[in-house]
Amino acid sequence: EMCIRDRPYIPGADGYYHIKVAWLIRTRGILDSFPWAEASLWREHYFDKDLGFHLLLIPFTFGDLIRGAKLAAVVYGSVFFTSFYASLRLTAVPRAWFWTVLLAAAGGYFGFRLSLPRAHLLSMTLSLWAVFFILRSSWKGTAVIAVLYSLCYTAPHVVVIYALIGAASGFLIHERGHSRVVLAAILGVMGGWLIHPHFPNNFITVSYTHLRAH
Repeated sequence: EMCIRDRPYIPGADGYYHIKVAWLIRTRGILDSFPWAEASLWREHYFDKDLGFHLLLIPFTFGDLIRGAKLAAVVYGSVFFTSFYASLRLTAVPRAWFWTVLLAAAGGYFGFRLSLPRAHLLSMTLSLWAVFFILRSSWKGTAVIAVLYSLCYTAPHVVVIYALIGAASGFLIHERGHSRVVLAAILGVMGGWLIHPHFPNNFITVSYTHLRAH
């Protein structure tokens, strides 16, 4: 039987799209339009919601794109596990290795998701570090992660949600909130969206999508 690394397809539905967009950015520069989606909102208001992830995929676009996408999934899946272990160690959680192994044994579907060359791999890693900085009441670290999240994924508001939960927990436990962390998360998200190369299309596209969903 043919080895999985030699099979001519990428797990999931849109992995090839991501690696192809990364190739297009490498060969043409950051895209201003996406003529391959004529029937979508991207025809008039193109917005690369995973721009940061596509930029990080560029090193994997030299050579066969399918193999590159598979390798990228391995690399960024490994980055996620490394970040999980590192964040536990830096937070002085006992037996960090045990919790990391336990996470790896979370189930087959979780493992399958980690094999997909999609932007959720980067989102999971950024979420880990967002929670890490929020728990340490580091407004600077929170702001940096919020900016990166806005440039790399379509749901940067989760950083604000994490910050609000952290502030509420701090108030209930220590009777003092962490308003600076919440403010840093909000300003970081907004700042990231404002400096995005596709501003203001990012606001237009996301707003229209949410209106249609409701």
